[in-house]
Amino acid sequence: MTETHPGRPRLTLVGRNTPPDGTHPGPRATEPAGPRNPSPIHDSTDTATPTATRSGIDPGQVTTAARTLLTALNIDDLLGTRATHMAHALTQMVTRQELVIQVSPNRADYEELIVSKSIGFRALCEEHMLPLSGVVHIGYIPGDFLLAATEPTRVVSYFARQPQSPQQLASQVGHWLDRQLQPRGIGVVVHADHTCDGDLGMFEPRVTVSSMLLGRVRETPSVRTHFLSLTSTR
Repeated sequence: MTETHPGRPRLTLVGRNTPPDGTHPGPRATEPAGPRNPSPIHDSTDTATPTATRSGIDPGQVTTAARTLLTALNIDDLLGTRATHMAHALTQMVTRQELVIQVSPNRADYEELIVSKSIGFRALCEEHMLPLSGVVHIGYIPGDFLLAATEPTRVVSYFARQPQSPQQLASQVGHWLDRQLQPRGIGVVVHADHTCDGDLGMFEPRVTVSSMLLGRVRETPSVRTHFLSLTSTR
């Protein structure tokens, strides 16, 4: 079963198309919640057309803008390639491809914590448009569905491809997966390196840790402590 809406990430159920106990509806393709959410699932996801083109990004215009910025900063582009490479890199960091994730029925009614650790991400800091990178840990207690092992990485990559903050990334990933999987609980921890902080021009990376907890991962002290202990380091 695949539930989809035009221009939205899709979730595919592998195996039976009904939950094991038949008491809950299947996963819903729903917009992620959370503050300052840019509703990324309204982006085009037509697989025949790159998202960047469908989102109105003009590669030539981006290259021209990059060349103008380099000139304004008095940075030489003697070979004429620096602006092109800069434009390509920035475009890639804000370009989303189609997101289709797979789940399977939780036939064994597994109720313990499942944690995917050290999922790398790169994004642009939403305030300074400088590199923001780090790792994301995702843990959930399954309900009727299990997430395929490779899918947390794809979800993180999807939401990282926009100007971001660690808090917003944790919120978007956590709320979207909560609505899709309908788990008993979910937690997201983001360890982020900021390159945009500095004093008197001496820029030093700053490390922050942000978390978002829902359901039993938030409400049950022993589960919360266990999850946070598993995700306290990279």
